[in-house]
Amino acid sequence: MKGQLMKLLLESGKGFFVEKDGFVISLRSELQGLVHHEAFTEQMKDIIEYRTMDYYRRRYRETR
Repeated sequence: MKGQLMKLLLESGKGFFVEKDGFVISLRSELQGLVHHEAFTEQMKDIIEYRTMDYYRRRYRETR
C-alpha cells in the first residue's frame, strides 16, 4: 500500500518528486535550494497531504 501511494506522488506534482536510491521518495535536485523557504515547504506539505487523503479516499470507495 505504501508503494502505491509513493507511485501516485511520483506521477503527480508536475515532476516535483523523483526516485532516489536509499530514500522512499525525493524532491528533484533542482528544487533542493527552495527547501528552506517557508512558503515552498508549506506548499509541498499541502501537496503531500492532499494526495495522501485522495489516495485513501479512493481506496475506501473501491472497497465498499
